Amino acid sequence: MNAARSLRILGVDPGLRVTGFGVIDKRGATLRYVTSGCIRTPMGELPERLAAILEGLAEVISEHAPLEAAVERVFVNVNPSSTLALGQARGAAISALVLVRLPVSEYTALQVKQAVVGTGHARKEQVQSMVRGGHETILGLSHDPQFGALLMFGLGGIFVEVMKDVVFRVLPITDVEARDMVRSIRGYPILAGTRGGVRADEEFLVEAILRLGQMAVECPAIDQVDINPLIVGSDRSRSCIVDARVRLHAAPMERGAR
Repeated sequence: MNAARSLRILGVDPGLRVTGFGVIDKRGATLRYVTSGCIRTPMGELPERLAAILEGLAEVISEHAPLEAAVERVFVNVNPSSTLALGQARGAAISALVLVRLPVSEYTALQVKQAVVGTGHARKEQVQSMVRGGHETILGLSHDPQFGALLMFGLGGIFVEVMKDVVFRVLPITDVEARDMVRSIRGYPILAGTRGGVRADEEFLVEAILRLGQMAVECPAIDQVDINPLIVGSDRSRSCIVDARVRLHAAPMERGAR
């Protein structure tokens, strides 16, 4: 079987003062960071600043030899002057790409955030957390009419959407039971760093499960919690919650209220 072909992609965030760029290699579903940087234009007349963008990107292309390029698609700004300046910077950037016959795709910031985080209105810090590596997991709390409060844990992303690789435990739970939740999912070898992958911080996961269980006991007004994704890296400094939703029990209607 032939190995997946590597595709080098150049991403460009154009600006008249600063144009950002990043280069990645894509092989199958794996992305590898290559380099990134900024092209800063000198103060002066517009033609010289546009030339700096054109020449700077030409150097990046010559050094890293991308096969495709992506440029941010921007919307009209409330300031006509700023909109015009940004449009000219985008024109210079796109010209640098098409002059060497690179296929160019355009994406809005909303589209990028939707693809990376799962919501188009994500903050920049959330996007940063997603791209710095780690495993996507999901942690949740729900209430069952028969069993009461339930904790849920599993791998996030495609694993929860397609494979439903999650486990449940009835509260309260011990640290031993929390660890058993982590190790009971089918995808645990991924968290354990199989095939040279990143080994997740298991102690962080156990603590997160226990803290959510404690919150459910101490805050009975909480009906549901959905933490997805919970990014788990090799240590807690590389782990964080990217998105979370909390739903409270419906407040009982006071007697006599309409």
